[in-house]
Amino acid sequence: MARLRRRPMKMIRVLSKVDGFRRGGRAWTGSTTVPASEFTKDQIAALKAEDNLVVDEFDAPDPEANSGKPPAKGKAADTDPPK
Repeated sequence: MARLRRRPMKMIRVLSKVDGFRRGGRAWTGSTTVPASEFTKDQIAALKAEDNLVVDEFDAPDPEANSGKPPAKGKAADTDPPK
């Protein structure tokens, strides 16, 4: 049986230039990271278009990647060269 490959969770980090600024149905203070799934595509577009917010979308890191455990069966090990 084939293993399902997990998709990384999409996240957004929002930095508010004005504490308490409201957009997307919530008040933003400082830097906040939330799952992108909490917003519609239109809400994310509105957040990105807002001059009072700095928005960054990224994939959540895989918790198994740096856990010290061997990679799960069928999963490649981290191949980045040492620094």
